[in-house]
Order: sequence, then C-alpha cells, then structure tokens
Amino acid sequence: MAARKDLPEPTVTLRFARTWPEEVPMPPAGPNRHGEIWSDNDEQRLRRYYPRFGSMYAARVLGRTRTAVASRASRLKVAEPPARLWSKANDRFLVKHRKHCTIPQLAERLKRSVPAVQTRLCDLGLTTPNAPEWTAKEHAFLWKHARAMPYAELARRLGRTTDAIAMRIADLGIPSDRNRFKPTSSDRAFIRKNMGRLTFVEIARRLGAYPGAIRTIALGFGFRARPTTRPWTEKDDAMLRSLHGTMSRKDVALRMNRTVGAIMVRISHLGIGRGPMTPWSRQELKLLTRLHGARTPYAEIAKQLGRSVNEVHWRVRKLGLVESQPMRTPRWTKTEQATLARLYGRMPYTEIAQALGRTAASVAHMAGRLGIAMKPGTTWTDAEDKLFRKLHGTMTYGAIADHMGKEREQVAKRAKVLGLTKEHPLVNRWTPEEDALLRSLHGTASREEMERQLNRTTKAIEYRIEKLRLVKR
Repeated sequence: MAARKDLPEPTVTLRFARTWPEEVPMPPAGPNRHGEIWSDNDEQRLRRYYPRFGSMYAARVLGRTRTAVASRASRLKVAEPPARLWSKANDRFLVKHRKHCTIPQLAERLKRSVPAVQTRLCDLGLTTPNAPEWTAKEHAFLWKHARAMPYAELARRLGRTTDAIAMRIADLGIPSDRNRFKPTSSDRAFIRKNMGRLTFVEIARRLGAYPGAIRTIALGFGFRARPTTRPWTEKDDAMLRSLHGTMSRKDVALRMNRTVGAIMVRISHLGIGRGPMTPWSRQELKLLTRLHGARTPYAEIAKQLGRSVNEVHWRVRKLGLVESQPMRTPRWTKTEQATLARLYGRMPYTEIAQALGRTAASVAHMAGRLGIAMKPGTTWTDAEDKLFRKLHGTMTYGAIADHMGKEREQVAKRAKVLGLTKEHPLVNRWTPEEDALLRSLHGTASREEMERQLNRTTKAIEYRIEKLRLVKR
C-alpha cells in the first residue's frame, strides 16, 4: 500500500518539540492503533516520516504514542532526524538578549528546547562565571563552624551555594558530629526548656552540637513545629455522624476543616463506617448478570444494586463475566466530539467530563485524538502577554485566569517564563499586633475563631504558627 501523499509536511523538525508549533501544519490524526501489532504498511510509513519530521509527527499520523514510535524506530534502526544547527543569526540573538531575557524566553523565541539553549550559552561563554577559589580563611571558617552550623547558614556567610559547601567539607575531610552528640541530663533539660523559644541552630551553638541532633531530641520530647490536630469534640462527632453517608469524605473534610485522613480515622473510631460486606442474594446476582450482559456501566449497576463500584467489579470477576462479556467504554459519538471541541479550553476537564457523562481521563484522551489538546491556553499572544504584565501584581493568579479565560496553572507557568516570579504585592504581611493576638489565641481558641478574629485563611494561620514556633502546651 502506497504512503499517503495528502498529508501536510512540516518545514522544520519536531524532534525537540513538546507541543505542536503554530507555524507547522498539523496532519489529520490517524485511527487509534495503540497496542496493535505493527504491520508492514505501518513500518513503511514510519521509515518515511520519522527520519524527516520526528516522533511527534509520526505518532499523530500512525495513531500511536511517541514512545511506541521511538521504540519501533530503534528496533528497525531508523535514524533520528538531524538536530538543527545553530546559525550566526541565532548566536547574535543570544548575545544581544541574554542579559534581559530568561532562558525559557530565549528558548521560546528561537523555537528550541531549554537544554539546547543552555548548552549553546555555555559554548558561547555567556553563562555565569565560575566561583572564586577557596581561600585559607574560608577553610578555617569551615573547620570551626561546620559541625554546629547548617549548610544553608554556612553558604549564606561565605556567599556560596549549599552544594559547594557540602563538596568542600567532604574534600577537607571535616568529620560530622551529627550522630556523635551524647547529651547529658543538663543538656536535655536545657533543650526541653528552650525548644520553641530558641531555634535549633541557637541551641546547637550553645551545646556544641549539630542542629539535626537537637531536633531529634526535641521531637522525642513531643515538640512539633506545626500544631497537632485539634481534639474532637462532641459537636464535631455529631456533625460527622450527620454528614457521613450524605457526601464524599473529601467534601466532609472540607466542611469540617480537617484532612481526609483525620476524617477516616475518626469514622473508624466511632464505628460508623461500613461494616462487613453484605452477602449477595440470588436476585442481585441475576440482575448483575443481566445488566453486565447489556454492557451497562459499573457506576449505573452499582447505583441500581445499592453497592459500591468496587463491590460490583470484584463480583463480576468472581462470576467469570469479564472474559465472556468484557466491559468497554461507550464509543464517542460525533455529537459528543463536537461538544468537546466547543467546550475545550473554556472549562476544566472535570466539568466537561461531568457534562458528557465521562471521566476526565477519557476527555483528555479524546482531546488529544482530535488534535485540540495543544491549542487552548498553551500559546500566548503578544497581546495576552501585555495584558498579563499589566494585571500582574494587581490581581491574584486565580483572578487573572478567570479574567483571561485560562487555567491558573497556565498563568503561573507563564509568569515563570516572563520572569514575573517575585513576591506577590497582594500578600498581607503579619503585623506585631497580629502576632500577639495569635499567641494569645493559640491553644485556647478554635481554628474557626482564629480565622474570624485574624481575618486570615487556615493555611496562613498554620504557616505563621510554624514560623513563630508556638508549642501547644
């Protein structure tokens, strides 16, 4: 069978591309061949497209994954597409814009990968100069303080990185006292008295030990940098009993301002969880067999039987119905595909999946099959960048995402590419009055009361408690 000649051919290689470039014509997606045996026609088309345009183009045409295409090409000994050579114009661009552009910005402008740009900058000598040589004074400082001072503090004092400090300490052969500290009774009393008041570094300096050893001893005394879980009250238990069974555990955790793990442990402690599995009756087995034979989804079967999806799944396997009547996801209709193409990029995967009655993974897979997964939100125009720079610092990322019709993760990634990653000016700093109020409320007021009086979120309060090292007594 002759290779198709009606496919648009790109003018550049897609070897290093992660997403489909706008200037490259996109061929129509081939039928899904994932997991199927490679035919002679598939291998012939692979030999034609892979050496010229890369795995992304060949994977789309052949209806397979990039990994499968690359693996098959390796077995057939098909050569990879040649790498793009750096031209003099590219080098002049790097020299001109290196000082005021980040490496991701340079990579985006040149349509190259970030590692390729980093390697070229190193070849041109445009990288950061090498660190200065170690002096005898710095060596003496390391010998004196390396045993009782953390690497981060040493790096700050000497103006070097923590990796450089660790490597130099190893080269000098400075022994570590992390596991050699043997505290006396007076040392333990001093640690118990000052934990939460002094930092581990300060205690280690006074006792001549390593901060990690002090931290281990403090944890043995029951010290926690973050507050422990607040105790369960009778009101909390009554609320948990009323909510249990009416919503998911995640929603219960959000309603009660606790973790999912804490909710699960408390449910088990109160004995309100689901008991042993109810035996299956003959009527239920007959209904299960009939619904399974009609290819009814597991979720619908579980709803009609009043059981969980896992129970239905394991009972189907135990009855031996999996091999004779395999359950498959219904095929996508043209109407569903048109709805997905219309909604994609305007709302998250989860909402689209809920509207179509499918899973988010199924929606993401079909979006890739239709060739629309690379379009919305991944490419930013100059007008969008200009608007983003104008809004940055005046609104939160979530508000910017809603304003520009994008996801918050896309906005956060774009901020890194544009170098807009400084501290957000909207973050309210804690005042001394708020710290004093937090100290008075800690250990005596509930978390809801703290939120109301401080007008801050639970996460902000927890971070501040950890910062102030408030120990619950």
